[in-house]
Amino acid sequence: MPTVGDFEEVARNILEVASNQRAFKAAAFVGSLARGDINPRSDLDLILVAHDKKIVQARELERKFRRTSLARGIPLDSRLWSSSDACRGRHTYGPSYLQTLPTTLDQYAIGRPLAECFRVPGSSVQMEMLEKLEHKLHSTRTRAGIFLARHVSDPLMVEDWLMSNCSRVVRPMRVYVTVGRRLLWWLHGTLPNDGKTEVIAQFLSEETFLSLHAGFTQLVELDHYYDELLGRACTGSSRRSRYLHKVGELLRENFRVSLRLLSDAVSLIRGSSVCAA
Repeated sequence: MPTVGDFEEVARNILEVASNQRAFKAAAFVGSLARGDINPRSDLDLILVAHDKKIVQARELERKFRRTSLARGIPLDSRLWSSSDACRGRHTYGPSYLQTLPTTLDQYAIGRPLAECFRVPGSSVQMEMLEKLEHKLHSTRTRAGIFLARHVSDPLMVEDWLMSNCSRVVRPMRVYVTVGRRLLWWLHGTLPNDGKTEVIAQFLSEETFLSLHAGFTQLVELDHYYDELLGRACTGSSRRSRYLHKVGELLRENFRVSLRLLSDAVSLIRGSSVCAA
């Protein structure tokens, strides 16, 4: 498994190439690397803003960055925007990004500050979070449908499915973290610390989300169980076929609980006066 040093080295190498190629107005790593809480199961989150005349070159570089990162066992979740799209608001970032983009660490960024590159639409944070949860529910339904339609009980099919979803290589979706962050943003209009550990603790302390605590906790436990499986597979104490069989069972349950939690989260917001306001 990759170490923290591997993540930092890959990030520095990507930024060095991006700087030398001069195709980008801005490039910055956000998420867990910027927060300083990276771990071996993290991925790298990269935002790229390309000069309009260099967008073709930038797309090719983005593909190269993903291949290079994945070769080190690190999924790269990158988002590329042209400079004109970013400044005209033709992107997927909502009001919450006005608060989060300025926190990017200087050593993991080049070019202009991201907050200066993006014009953020004027909708409320509450509506932004509802839209993001609805989108996550839709995408998770699609992924679950593909997974279940293929009758993934054969270990070889599980491995093929995992590798075909390279942005989520050998790890289940952590939907509970997404739900926790989105709902805390929705409730408070801000989230000063969105690290996984802090989000779990804060979410489970909120009485507003009491009806969601059971599903949320179940996904946390599934995540811990996957860590155990992964540890056994990496040390060779578990046969690959046995490991993949258990991963298939875990993913099936993960999808079932994740869909229910997402659906309940959307219903909670839609039935609340906070959203109506």
